[in-house]
Amino acid sequence: MEITANISLKNGRHIGDNNIDKITAASTKQATGIYDSGNEVKNYFCKYKAKKEPEGYIFREVRFGFGISGHYQTLRELILCTLISSSNIKVHIDA
Repeated sequence: MEITANISLKNGRHIGDNNIDKITAASTKQATGIYDSGNEVKNYFCKYKAKKEPEGYIFREVRFGFGISGHYQTLRELILCTLISSSNIKVHIDA
């Protein structure tokens, strides 16, 4: 038996290269194990911006530059996979 999911994105029409700078993600859980200049960063919630890189689309953390959920062929795929694989991440589109 095969199980498939049919997923839609609310405000999905706003997903595209023209407004990639308005697509952000934020952690709902405080970051742990992140160090800056040898000191652990306290009381920090990671914030990410969608970026287009040669390998594909990715969410990059604005302060430290690490990515979440890897590279994807499309912005839609990036958003869907991030939401599915990361329960502590919320994606925002400032339309």
